[in-house]
Amino acid sequence: MDVLKEAAVWLKKRIGMPLTAVLYLLFFSAYTSPLFPKYMNQDSAIFMMVGKGMNQGKQLYLDVFDHKGPILFWIEALGMRFGRNGIFLIQCIFLTVDIWFMLKIAGYFCCGRKVYLAVAAGLIWLAYPLANGNLSEEYSLPFILGIFYFFLKDWMDARNPKMRHSYLYGICFGVLFFIRANNAVTICALILGWMYILIKRRQIGALFQHLLAGAAGIATIALPVCIYFWTQGSLREMFYATFLFNLQYSGRAGLIAGFTNPVTLFRMGILFLPILTAAIVFFNEMEDQELKVIMGLVVGLNFCSLFLGHGYNHYFTIILPIVVLLFSLMPLEKGGEKKKGKWRRDLEKGLAGVVFAGYCVLALRIIGSNFYDYYIDKAVLNEYDAVHEKFSQIPVDERDRVLGYEIPAKYYLMGDVLPCYKYGILQYHWEQSNKQIMIDFLAYVREESPLWLVSEKDTNNMELKTILLESYQLIWEDDYAEYYHLTDQ
Repeated sequence: MDVLKEAAVWLKKRIGMPLTAVLYLLFFSAYTSPLFPKYMNQDSAIFMMVGKGMNQGKQLYLDVFDHKGPILFWIEALGMRFGRNGIFLIQCIFLTVDIWFMLKIAGYFCCGRKVYLAVAAGLIWLAYPLANGNLSEEYSLPFILGIFYFFLKDWMDARNPKMRHSYLYGICFGVLFFIRANNAVTICALILGWMYILIKRRQIGALFQHLLAGAAGIATIALPVCIYFWTQGSLREMFYATFLFNLQYSGRAGLIAGFTNPVTLFRMGILFLPILTAAIVFFNEMEDQELKVIMGLVVGLNFCSLFLGHGYNHYFTIILPIVVLLFSLMPLEKGGEKKKGKWRRDLEKGLAGVVFAGYCVLALRIIGSNFYDYYIDKAVLNEYDAVHEKFSQIPVDERDRVLGYEIPAKYYLMGDVLPCYKYGILQYHWEQSNKQIMIDFLAYVREESPLWLVSEKDTNNMELKTILLESYQLIWEDDYAEYYHLTDQ
């Protein structure tokens, strides 16, 4: 029996986390899950398209464009070497690491089965902002959770940061900076927290040493990245796409105007409720005043960053450490309201219960919706088959001169082609941040005359319409796109 018990413990430790990650992503990462092999959509499809293009020799930011950082696309390129399943495998590895850190974080504030309940609640919550998977925030989580764990470890052990951990702060900040800079907000908050503590203790010399260690960590990531793009002749393009364009893009953000829309208001309530609940729980349950201040910084800076952003569901993925901590601190036992009024404890439980129940419903809805769309209604399969059938009729020797206008990135994946120009998707969307993108796109179409132009249905772009009427012939049309071929070829 002892041997069986030891075997069970070994299996639990070695297999439990990766098995949980695989099963979780099978159901909640539909855009990469083997259960939905033809399901591709949204930003996930953009990232896979870029990764596929890099594997086929296209230069990032010169030949193929998106405004995320290069580290994200290197991850995508690695996964796409093995196709869609390669992306799924990388996700499973990342989520396994996430679960390990979540267990460690929860273990500092609770014990026994409550640790697993807190992690389970965090995973249930994650299903909604995960947005069917393979997004920049998902790949940022190990670095956010890791630094959150090292912060708690240093705090619980000695209430002082370790120099090697400050170096790790810099490394993880650098990685996130070159994935999506906004995702580093939790690390920034923890750094500010340590600065507050060291300044309060008047340890100014130690503060500068830790800041130098952090800067060394950032340089460890930033220098190789910059040197690589400098040697490729695309350093300026990388900085523009990753930072300058994002500044222009973020300049159009802000949720206040959208609050006049009841649907937007309700959705924002769903997304922000866990943050507000965490703020109340941290204030009431944390007795360490300095730790309470630092966690207040984490909650506050995340709230501000998300409130000033575009409000997409997946942006909220990065608050996973806050959610895990929220459920770790929640009291399960009845009574025991020391120093706290019963009404405050009831408020905490009520809000946490609403968060948990609400996200359980959302998680079940996600599973049901994906299975319905894919296997019952077959809307996903119908779109895939229609688009794939059209692209498959393009001659092999012409497939490297295909360009789309305002078509989803998933169409390139479905058709097994790549755009022949870097602005092959989202031209109108990106034009709102930089009008030069549309100017450059139309100039390319006029001057280079791609053999095939695949346009959105009934486009409103009058200049493109003129080009299509003068130089192209409509070959096919379906419910999803219009397929034009150059007439003089």
